Amino acid sequence: MKFTIDRSSDAAFSMEPDAHFIYVNDEACRSLGYSNEEILTMMVHDIDPIFPKKSGLSISQTLKKEVL
Repeated sequence: MKFTIDRSSDAAFSMEPDAHFIYVNDEACRSLGYSNEEILTMMVHDIDPIFPKKSGLSISQTLKKEVL
């Protein structure tokens, strides 16, 4: 499965509950203009300034609140 996601034409991300990235595929790197190593040192709010830096919620709770 990792092989397929790595080569997907869609950006794919995986992150910790605190919004730190733990995985990004090649398309995510290309579309954002960062290397894999750079993105893995970042958090969601580093690439999405609208995402709250400290909401007191985990990323999944924040996304559920924003999407639903």
